[in-house]
Order: sequence, then C-alpha cells, then structure tokens
Amino acid sequence: MSRSDEANGDFWIMEEKHKRNSVTLNPDFDALGSFLPSDIREGARVRIEDADGWRPTKYRWRGGKPVPEAETSRKTKARRKK
Repeated sequence: MSRSDEANGDFWIMEEKHKRNSVTLNPDFDALGSFLPSDIREGARVRIEDADGWRPTKYRWRGGKPVPEAETSRKTKARRKK
C-alpha cells in the first residue's frame, strides 16, 4: 500500500496485489530472447550511457548492435571509392 500527499492537502492511497504462478531460478535468457532490443531500426542513432555518463563516441545501430559512427562512415567512404 502506498500513500501520496498532495501540496493542497489532498491525498490518495493505492493498494496493488500481485500473484506469481511460477519462478524460474536460472532462466536461459538467450533461449527466451530476453533483453534483446527488437524495436531499434537499422541505422538509428544510438547513445550509450555508462557509470560516468554519456560516452563521447556517437553510434549507429548496425546488424543488431551499436557501431561507432566513425567506423560506419569509414565503411561508407570505402564503398563509394569502389
């Protein structure tokens, strides 16, 4: 149960109930497809955040993973030269 007090003196109380039907202690995340970003379009700009904040390198989503933009632009330039 949680209670939220509003600045004007009003408040609301919320109660939620959850039921677990089963628990898997050692799931095979690869087999389940968990944590796979399936909604990122090919070529989308990607920013990666680590413990120190944003990494300065810009990334593009290529082949299901982030690729540094510098690497992406080098490949594009190499293709244009052919």
